[in-house]
Amino acid sequence: MIDRQKVNSTQRHRARSFAMQAIYQWELSGEEVNVVVMQFLTQMNPKKTDVDYFRELVYGVILNSNTLDAIFVSDLDRELDTLGPIELAILRLAIFELQDKLDVPYKVVINEAIELAKTFAAVDSHKYINGVLDRIVPTLRAAECGSKTARPAVTAKKATPNKIAEKPITVIPAKEPPPMREERYSRRDSRKPRTSHERN
Repeated sequence: MIDRQKVNSTQRHRARSFAMQAIYQWELSGEEVNVVVMQFLTQMNPKKTDVDYFRELVYGVILNSNTLDAIFVSDLDRELDTLGPIELAILRLAIFELQDKLDVPYKVVINEAIELAKTFAAVDSHKYINGVLDRIVPTLRAAECGSKTARPAVTAKKATPNKIAEKPITVIPAKEPPPMREERYSRRDSRKPRTSHERN
C-alpha cells in the first residue's frame, strides 16, 4: 500500500528542486518565464513531481521577485547583488513559501531550502541560508512560532501564463534532485559560507 503522505512530500521536494533551477535559469538568461517553465515541463515526470506546485512556485517567485527581495535584504550581511545566483534563487523560493504557502510548516520550508543549498550551492552556503531564514521566520510566521512581531503580508501576484511565442526553445537539461535526507534545520547552523561561487 502506498503511503500517500510520503509520495506527496517526495513530489513536493522534486517540485522545489526543479523550481529553484528554473528561477536560477530565468535570472541568468533573462528568458520569458513561460519559456523557462516549458523547458522544465518537458523534462518532468508528472507522476513523480507535483507539477502544479512547480508552476505556482516559479510564477509566484518570478512575478514577485522585487517584493520578495525587499523582505530579506535587511537580513543579509552583504549587498544583494553580491549574493550568488543559486543562493538568491533558494532564498526567494523559501521566502515565497513562508509568505504565501501558509499550509506548509515553516520548518519544512527551511529544511527544504537547506537541502537545496547542500545539493546545488557553494560549500557551507546552507549554513548562511539557514541563518537568514532563521531571522525572518519569527516575523513572517509569527503565529506559528509564537512571535509577537509580524511583518505586513505581501499580496503575491497570481500567475496567469501567457501564450508562448512560437520560436525555437533550447532545452537545458535539469538536474534530477537526489532522494530526500532526514535532515532537520538547526537554529545554530547559521555561519556564513566560505564563498558565494557555485560548487563545481
